[in-house]
Amino acid sequence: MGFILLEERECCMEIAWMAVERGHHGRGIGRRLIEEAAGYACRRGKRVLSVKTYGGGDYEPYQKTLSFYKSTGFKLYEIIDNYTGFQGQPAAVLIKPLDCAVLQ
Repeated sequence: MGFILLEERECCMEIAWMAVERGHHGRGIGRRLIEEAAGYACRRGKRVLSVKTYGGGDYEPYQKTLSFYKSTGFKLYEIIDNYTGFQGQPAAVLIKPLDCAVLQ
């Protein structure tokens, strides 16, 4: 139904890839994946989750993606123009500070 792939960075835990099957959207699976990732990040000593997604703002599926991340506590940190990870397209970088006292 869904998965999340994390990459441990020096500064944070980054969501490298996350997906939930379209037919299962709206059932809390994505939220649960974010919660599990946050707990894992805390156990690894990280205090921030980060994620990059398409940041052009004109593609409806990614507008939904941005809305989802914001609804789970992520804040827009910056837009990177011509991001090589997205074939030169803009990337939105979002971060979520973690309250590890609650999550561990």
